[in-house]
Amino acid sequence: MTDRYANIHRALEMGPTPGPWSIRETETHVTVIGADNEVLFHDDKRLPRVIADARLIATAPELLEALIDLLSEAESLRVAYSVERENSGWDSVEEEPCFSKARAAIAKATGGGVS
Repeated sequence: MTDRYANIHRALEMGPTPGPWSIRETETHVTVIGADNEVLFHDDKRLPRVIADARLIATAPELLEALIDLLSEAESLRVAYSVERENSGWDSVEEEPCFSKARAAIAKATGGGVS
Protein backbone atom coordinates (compact mmCIF):
# COMPACT_ATOMS: atom_id res chain seq x y z
CA MET A 1 0.00 0.00 0.00
CA THR A 2 1.41 3.38 -0.92
CA ASP A 3 2.05 6.03 1.72
CA ARG A 4 -0.81 8.27 0.60
CA TYR A 5 -3.33 5.46 1.10
CA ALA A 6 -1.78 4.49 4.42
CA ASN A 7 -2.25 8.14 5.46
CA ILE A 8 -5.92 8.00 4.43
CA HIS A 9 -6.39 4.82 6.47
CA ARG A 10 -4.85 6.54 9.53
CA ALA A 11 -7.07 9.61 9.07
CA LEU A 12 -10.17 7.45 8.79
CA GLU A 13 -9.30 5.73 12.06
CA MET A 14 -9.67 9.11 13.78
CA GLY A 15 -12.59 10.37 11.68
CA PRO A 16 -15.99 8.79 11.10
CA THR A 17 -17.88 6.48 13.42
CA PRO A 18 -15.96 3.22 13.49
CA GLY A 19 -17.27 0.34 11.41
CA PRO A 20 -18.63 -2.12 10.91
CA TRP A 21 -22.08 -0.61 10.82
CA SER A 22 -25.18 -2.75 11.10
CA ILE A 23 -28.87 -2.51 10.24
CA ARG A 24 -31.68 -3.01 12.74
CA GLU A 25 -35.27 -3.15 11.63
CA THR A 26 -38.58 -2.87 13.40
CA GLU A 27 -41.95 -3.32 11.82
CA THR A 28 -41.95 0.28 10.56
CA HIS A 29 -38.40 1.65 10.79
CA VAL A 30 -34.85 0.84 9.79
CA THR A 31 -31.82 2.06 11.72
CA VAL A 32 -28.12 1.97 10.89
CA ILE A 33 -26.01 1.53 14.02
CA GLY A 34 -22.27 2.17 14.33
CA ALA A 35 -19.88 -0.23 16.05
CA ASP A 36 -20.12 2.01 19.12
CA ASN A 37 -23.96 1.72 19.09
CA GLU A 38 -24.39 5.27 17.78
CA VAL A 39 -27.47 5.76 15.59
CA LEU A 40 -26.25 6.88 12.17
CA PHE A 41 -29.49 6.71 10.19
CA HIS A 42 -33.12 6.17 11.16
CA ASP A 43 -36.13 6.37 8.86
CA ASP A 44 -39.53 4.93 8.04
CA LYS A 45 -38.83 1.81 5.99
CA ARG A 46 -42.23 2.03 4.31
CA LEU A 47 -40.93 5.00 2.29
CA PRO A 48 -39.46 4.23 -1.14
CA ARG A 49 -35.73 3.53 -1.21
CA VAL A 50 -35.20 3.73 2.57
CA ILE A 51 -34.11 0.10 2.90
CA ALA A 52 -31.71 0.44 -0.05
CA ASP A 53 -30.32 3.68 1.43
CA ALA A 54 -29.82 2.00 4.81
CA ARG A 55 -27.96 -0.92 3.21
CA LEU A 56 -25.67 1.43 1.31
CA ILE A 57 -25.02 3.54 4.40
CA ALA A 58 -24.31 0.44 6.51
CA THR A 59 -21.70 -0.81 4.03
CA ALA A 60 -19.97 2.58 3.63
CA PRO A 61 -16.95 1.83 5.88
CA GLU A 62 -16.20 -1.45 4.12
CA LEU A 63 -16.79 0.02 0.66
CA LEU A 64 -14.45 2.93 1.34
CA GLU A 65 -11.71 0.72 2.73
CA ALA A 66 -12.03 -1.68 -0.20
CA LEU A 67 -11.92 1.19 -2.72
CA ILE A 68 -8.79 2.64 -1.11
CA ASP A 69 -7.08 -0.75 -1.17
CA LEU A 70 -8.15 -1.49 -4.77
CA LEU A 71 -6.99 1.90 -6.03
CA SER A 72 -3.64 1.53 -4.30
CA GLU A 73 -3.11 -1.93 -5.80
CA ALA A 74 -4.31 -0.87 -9.27
CA GLU A 75 -1.99 2.13 -9.31
CA SER A 76 0.97 -0.03 -8.29
CA LEU A 77 0.19 -2.56 -11.01
CA ARG A 78 -0.27 0.16 -13.65
CA VAL A 79 3.08 1.72 -12.78
CA ALA A 80 4.86 -1.65 -12.84
CA TYR A 81 3.23 -2.57 -16.16
CA SER A 82 4.08 0.82 -17.67
CA VAL A 83 7.74 0.47 -16.66
CA GLU A 84 7.87 -3.02 -18.18
CA ARG A 85 6.28 -1.77 -21.43
CA GLU A 86 8.68 1.18 -21.63
CA ASN A 87 11.65 -1.15 -21.05
CA SER A 88 10.38 -3.23 -23.98
CA GLY A 89 10.12 -0.19 -26.25
CA TRP A 90 6.34 0.25 -25.96
CA ASP A 91 4.39 3.29 -24.82
CA SER A 92 3.41 3.50 -21.18
CA VAL A 93 -0.12 2.61 -20.13
CA GLU A 94 -2.51 5.53 -19.80
CA GLU A 95 -4.46 5.81 -16.59
CA GLU A 96 -8.09 4.70 -16.89
CA PRO A 97 -10.88 7.20 -16.05
CA CYS A 98 -12.01 4.93 -13.20
CA PHE A 99 -8.86 5.93 -11.27
CA SER A 100 -9.94 9.57 -11.10
CA LYS A 101 -13.53 8.53 -10.27
CA ALA A 102 -12.21 6.41 -7.39
CA ARG A 103 -10.03 9.27 -6.13
CA ALA A 104 -13.00 11.66 -6.29
CA ALA A 105 -15.20 9.23 -4.33
CA ILE A 106 -12.49 8.79 -1.68
CA ALA A 107 -12.08 12.57 -1.45
CA LYS A 108 -15.84 13.02 -1.07
CA ALA A 109 -16.00 10.39 1.67
CA THR A 110 -12.97 11.66 3.58
CA GLY A 111 -13.41 15.40 3.08
CA GLY A 112 -10.00 15.57 1.50
CA GLY A 113 -8.13 14.58 -1.55
CA VAL A 114 -5.90 11.87 -2.87
CA SER A 115 -2.96 13.24 -4.78
